[in-house]
Amino acid sequence: MILTFDEEGFKLLTPEQLKVVERWNREVEERLKIIPALTSAYNSGDKEEARKLTNKLLEIDAARCEHGRDKYGTCIGCSEIEDLLWPRSSEDE
Repeated sequence: MILTFDEEGFKLLTPEQLKVVERWNREVEERLKIIPALTSAYNSGDKEEARKLTNKLLEIDAARCEHGRDKYGTCIGCSEIEDLLWPRSSEDE
């Protein structure tokens, strides 16, 4: 797993929720492969390659989450997973 999370919360995920986390990890892995190449293209001044890689990064993210909601909106299903994986401390409240 790429994402770091609360181990106890991870054990509470349902099989459906695990599929969502697996997708999140796949997206992270894909980004981690592209970013070094993008950095190199940018540093070398290869604007065309940098543009291609930037577009590739943008294509990784789906427009909607697995629950069919806007990726950048509030999804109760995704929020539930996030709360299990990354519980808020009492300091955050």
